[in-house]
Amino acid sequence: MKLRSALILSALSFGLMAAAEAHPNDHYRPEGRSLGERIDHGYRTGRLTPHEARRLDADRVALHRERERFWRNDGRLDWREREALRRDHRELSRDIWRQSHDRDCRDHDRWDRRGYR
Repeated sequence: MKLRSALILSALSFGLMAAAEAHPNDHYRPEGRSLGERIDHGYRTGRLTPHEARRLDADRVALHRERERFWRNDGRLDWREREALRRDHRELSRDIWRQSHDRDCRDHDRWDRRGYR
């Protein structure tokens, strides 16, 4: 009986510790590091031109400002605001992918006709 209680207690405490480590807003961070890191990585590797990187970063900053504006309005995000932010986040994520995978690159002489180094 004591062993069973100890096992149940340890399982519950492990579950609580895992839940405590997760931040409640981790699942949705529209200004998230991953977008900025993806833009930086694309620029550093030459997949994004300076113009593309500046435009994508400006869009990322605009998304962050939109989120801050929503929060300032009433101190919370309602479902319409969350959905608008999600839609804009997905669109920016797609734009980063598209611009990183198009034929434009910073160092044209490093790439041959088929896109290989």
